Amino acid sequence: INRDDLLSRFGVQEIERLEANIRNQTATQTAIDDAVNSVNSYISVRYQLPLPFVSVDLQRACAIIARYYLYKDKPTETVRRDYEDVVVWLKDIASGKAVLPISNTEIQQTTHFNTGALVI
Repeated sequence: INRDDLLSRFGVQEIERLEANIRNQTATQTAIDDAVNSVNSYISVRYQLPLPFVSVDLQRACAIIARYYLYKDKPTETVRRDYEDVVVWLKDIASGKAVLPISNTEIQQTTHFNTGALVI
């Protein structure tokens, strides 16, 4: 994902307000990078990275996590709940209770940590 994806999903006003509060030119990209790394840490338990494609669900998960990180230590109840819901979903993927929408021929499952990059 990129900044434009956050703007589209959460609105220009919210993202620009968060950026203004942080007063750091690179804060949004840092939040996105951290979100991608977080998502990777969960899905790499079950899937070899990079994935053959990135689903809308993974893009949404990255956006929600990045937004949560932009709120720093003062997320709203909705932002916190969205983040916690995404983390539960990612944990379910890691444990095998949920799967990514990738066909069996595209999946290369692994049981060890893989350090490949998820391109979102």
